[in-house]
Order: sequence, then structure tokens, then C-alpha cells
Amino acid sequence: MNKFITNWTSQLSKDGTGPLEFPSIIRGYGRRAVFSFSADLSDHTFSMSARQLPDAVGTAELVFTCTTGAYSNGVTNVTVEVGEDELDNLPEDLLSDGVVVLIYDMIATPPSAAPYRIIGGTLPISGRVT
Repeated sequence: MNKFITNWTSQLSKDGTGPLEFPSIIRGYGRRAVFSFSADLSDHTFSMSARQLPDAVGTAELVFTCTTGAYSNGVTNVTVEVGEDELDNLPEDLLSDGVVVLIYDMIATPPSAAPYRIIGGTLPISGRVT
């Protein structure tokens, strides 16, 4: 892992927003995951994207579709998905070790309030064999 990612994930830890490693995405396949938050965030909107470096210019390598669930049993679930088509912009595995590590963050936007980072971390992209 490069020093930019290490520094960035260390700051997430200090801020109390991670780091959390996202489940691996296999190159060429879509991915769906559910984040569970122990608060009523059902009126929030969420956005999530992944990049090679923090503050990189241009479009993120991955942009997820986020769906906010209802608050139930003390938990709000947020489902994030990325389809096969979205995986076309993934960076090459320049080290030829089978894994490209991106960083991601999820931004929560409450109604009538400023957006904030709720979670962030690393996202491994695993190469395909078959």
C-alpha cells in the first residue's frame, strides 16, 4: 500500500470514520454490499465513490449507487452497488500482484444540513483467473 493511502487511512482512524476494508470486487463482476449504521439515518441521502488517491482530479474510478433503507430495530441499512459496466474504468494492475487497492468514502447528507463523511477505507480489486 502506498504512503498516501496509509496516511489517509490513518487520518480516518483519528477522525473515527474508519478505516473499513470494503469486500473485494472481482474485476469484471458487479458488487453489492450493505452497510448497517446504528442510528436513524433513513432521511439522509448517501453517495460513495472510490479512487486510487485522495483528492485526485477528475471522475472517480468507481461511483456506487446508494439506497437508504428504513430505520428498523435500531439500524439503518445503506445498500451500495456497482455494476459490471462501472468496472470498465478500473486502473490496471501495474504491480502484477493480482490486486489493485483503491480508497473509498461514503458521504451522508442529512436534510437541511451539511454533508459529512460517515465511513471510508480501502477497496481491493481482485484480478480474474477464469
